[in-house]
Amino acid sequence: MVNFSTALYKAFLMIQLITSLGLSQEELQIDGFEQQVYTVRADLQRGASITQELAHNSVYGYDYLSSMSQKGDKKYSLGVNGMFYNGYGRPQGVLIKDYELISLRSIDGPVVLIYDDGRVVFRDIDVRGYLVYQDIRQPLYEINDDFENQGVGVYTKWFGKYLYLQEGIRVYRIEDRVVKEVVLEQERVALENNQIKEGRYFVSRKIFSEQPIYNIGEDIQVEIESSIPLEGVRDAFQTGGWLVYEGENVAKDFEPFVGYTSSLQPRTAIGITEDNQLVIKVVDGRQVGKSYGVTGKQLAQLMKEEGAQYAAYLDGGSSSLIVQQGKVLSSPSMGEEKRVAHGLFFDRNIPKVLQN
Repeated sequence: MVNFSTALYKAFLMIQLITSLGLSQEELQIDGFEQQVYTVRADLQRGASITQELAHNSVYGYDYLSSMSQKGDKKYSLGVNGMFYNGYGRPQGVLIKDYELISLRSIDGPVVLIYDDGRVVFRDIDVRGYLVYQDIRQPLYEINDDFENQGVGVYTKWFGKYLYLQEGIRVYRIEDRVVKEVVLEQERVALENNQIKEGRYFVSRKIFSEQPIYNIGEDIQVEIESSIPLEGVRDAFQTGGWLVYEGENVAKDFEPFVGYTSSLQPRTAIGITEDNQLVIKVVDGRQVGKSYGVTGKQLAQLMKEEGAQYAAYLDGGSSSLIVQQGKVLSSPSMGEEKRVAHGLFFDRNIPKVLQN
């Protein structure tokens, strides 16, 4: 006998799941210029999922978005370019992945915070790290940044496979928040399986004397302070500047990190609607007669018309790209896909009740 209440419930869940992730493609004219615009809408509270991927699972390096969309036997439904990055392929800004802070230094843009219950919040936040030893709270220079720094650094598996020792720098291995080893003569240190959230990481300090600053067996830990609580934040990444704030177009002609935004360029933006739907716009550009690209203010207006209450810049220019099932869907400005450092990937999470 068919249980109609169960069947109806499953049908309801299926409809929610199908409509939780959508993609549209439009050919528009904006102020007399042709534009090719792609829009992703994802409702994380109704079944859609978002996953950050780093090129080669490291905060340094580049990879094709189409390659990053393939994880073992899994292929993400949709993917777009993500954070800005430097010449070494290092994502720029605050970055949390799977509840772990893996990049600390801010670029003074809004941060997208994704909570474990599917809520998404856009906020300007201040995040600081400290190395706590005895009664001393030493500010961290960075987490997983350039090893040649002159301050205190913390390194995990996200920095790469190995940490190579530098002259004038001493390294300490921390496990279960206790100093386990003072590294002196090894050519390289393996970073595999090291994570701050697991209490395993390496600390670098500039050498001021022959005596170690920290001694084996002593307690040491990383403390993170934030202007808003980070409990429940599963993922977070920093953007290049505000486009829409409280439903208003606040785009400027110049952003300190993005630069001048008044020219027509390929651009990517991310926003959130009042009913907690993520909206991503990818606009092709630098292609006369097909898609010229948009200014920052035009991009903000597109996001506002899509219902975004808050929106901000993702990386743009030749990095602007959208892939579907691992294949390039948009028209890259360079004529071919460019390698990037960070990508945002979307799929649907099938509830257990529908998996049978």
